[in-house]
Amino acid sequence: KLGERYSMNIIADINSGCEGWIDWNLCLDEEGGPNHVGNTCVAPVICNTEKGEILYQPSFWHLGHFSRYIRPGARRLLCSSTRDAL
Repeated sequence: KLGERYSMNIIADINSGCEGWIDWNLCLDEEGGPNHVGNTCVAPVICNTEKGEILYQPSFWHLGHFSRYIRPGARRLLCSSTRDAL
């Protein structure tokens, strides 16, 4: 569900007219940090510093669909369907 919510947020931003999208916390440690306010967050990539592992979360794969298929200069088409209608 987290990956799906991530995608829905990106789609909502695109439908609101944004021209770019950046995830402030693209990669965090296993504690969900560090970040600018000192709390814990989720991220598309979690780096397990104790084991030296990289864990790709569902939101990473969702983000990959946007970066692979939306190319520079692409144009947005308005779509009024919602997830509930699918």
